[in-house]
Amino acid sequence: MDKSTYRKITIIKGKTYTLKSSVILTGAGSKTLLYSTSNKKVAAVSKKGKISAKKTGSATIKVKL
Repeated sequence: MDKSTYRKITIIKGKTYTLKSSVILTGAGSKTLLYSTSNKKVAAVSKKGKISAKKTGSATIKVKL
C-alpha cells in the first residue's frame, strides 16, 4: 500500500532543508532510503535527505526504499 506524503516547500538559494522520512518494515527488506532530485541544477539532495537550493526553479525530490 502506498502511503506517500507530498509536501511543497520553498528554499532560498544557498539554504538547506532536511527531509524527515520514516518507514515501518513488516518483513525482510532494505532499510536504506534513496533520495533523488528531478532537477540537479535547482536542488541537490544528499544520501541523508538534506536538500540544498542551488538556484531559482522547481525540483521534485523523491524517496525510495
